[in-house]
Amino acid sequence: LTPEVARNMYRERRFFTQPEPPQVGSVQELSAPGPHGNIPLRLYRPRGSSPDARLAALVYYHGGGWVIGDLDTHDVLCRELANGAGCAVVSVDYRLAPEWPFPTAVQDAWDSLAWLRAQAEALGMDTNRPAAMEQLAILAGQVGVDSLPIVKGETPVQIAKRAKTQASLGGYDVYMLDTAG
Repeated sequence: LTPEVARNMYRERRFFTQPEPPQVGSVQELSAPGPHGNIPLRLYRPRGSSPDARLAALVYYHGGGWVIGDLDTHDVLCRELANGAGCAVVSVDYRLAPEWPFPTAVQDAWDSLAWLRAQAEALGMDTNRPAAMEQLAILAGQVGVDSLPIVKGETPVQIAKRAKTQASLGGYDVYMLDTAG
């Protein structure tokens, strides 16, 4: 399969394999600046949350082997995460290979994280709560947060030592990082 055919198949199969998207408090389309152009983001606020409430945040990098997946293929999951965790979820639509070779996706992941940290207050994210922007929860599929240190100049071992929490959740790696340091 070509990457484009694989992407279309993956996108279309969600209508048969995923439940209807649950209602959430709000969904907002955003974009973060990056060296290769704007990076599309989608911010979910949980059902029942007040529009002006400051929420803890979880940044989600979808799986797909760096080649398939986007904001829409993981929309239901991000809605479920927001409602289930009672926090804001930001899904990142990093650039895909082979059109954008490594490390473009990793750079997009890091640039979007830096932008979100800088914009946290304006986006209604509580920068004083654990699991918010000082200690940001990152949920990664095949993007792999262990790739992020390459961009920042750290090894995976170094970032693991900085991680407040490192666990696995349903096949995804979850890291709690101190992004201020």
